[in-house]
Amino acid sequence: MSADLKTDDFDWSPLGESFWRDCQNTVGANERQLRFACVKHRGTVDHHAVSNTQAARLAGYTTDGEAIRQVAYRTFRSNAVQRLLAFASAEMRGSTDGTVDGIEAKRILSGLARGGDPSVKIRAVESLMKMEELERAPKDDPPSLDEMLRQIADISPVLAISWASAEEVPFRTADAADEPARLNRLEQLLVNELAHLRVLKATVAAALPGAGNGEGPVSPAARAEA
Repeated sequence: MSADLKTDDFDWSPLGESFWRDCQNTVGANERQLRFACVKHRGTVDHHAVSNTQAARLAGYTTDGEAIRQVAYRTFRSNAVQRLLAFASAEMRGSTDGTVDGIEAKRILSGLARGGDPSVKIRAVESLMKMEELERAPKDDPPSLDEMLRQIADISPVLAISWASAEEVPFRTADAADEPARLNRLEQLLVNELAHLRVLKATVAAALPGAGNGEGPVSPAARAEA
């Protein structure tokens, strides 16, 4: 660690210094790169985005003017910092931290998982698994009543309006007026189909041997015995 950097007053939240130190060992980042990544991640998690130049100053870079802006940009784009931010994104269960989104984090971690260093591969695979768990997990927030009613309305507008009325909540759908007519058309189709099946059954029965002599249809097995 550089002698000009103090560690006791640096803010490692929200993930904590131990997390960042473990990541530092994994990706081989230097002290200023580590702090730079932490500042960038913390700022976006707190919804107070920090510029690259601000992050560089807070990380301990001491150049000024155009020089620090160039240093800050190179630091942000460095492999070490991008990998640190990818691990941080995965640790926050895949949340977008404003610097490395979920897709980019997966790309970076997948590359590390295919690398040669076993310890790096293990860490990358663990982080990828955390992101996959989040994607498979059900959403914490249940759908609102209005969302549920609209989902029901896709199946039956009348049912959705009836439920809304029982819950005493306002809800309207333009398709509701068409629902009775649609059901009537469906009922008529079923009646016509049933009549068609009856005619077909009678036609088939009349064509079988024994039809019309009071004996009823004769099965193929009975004809064979005869």
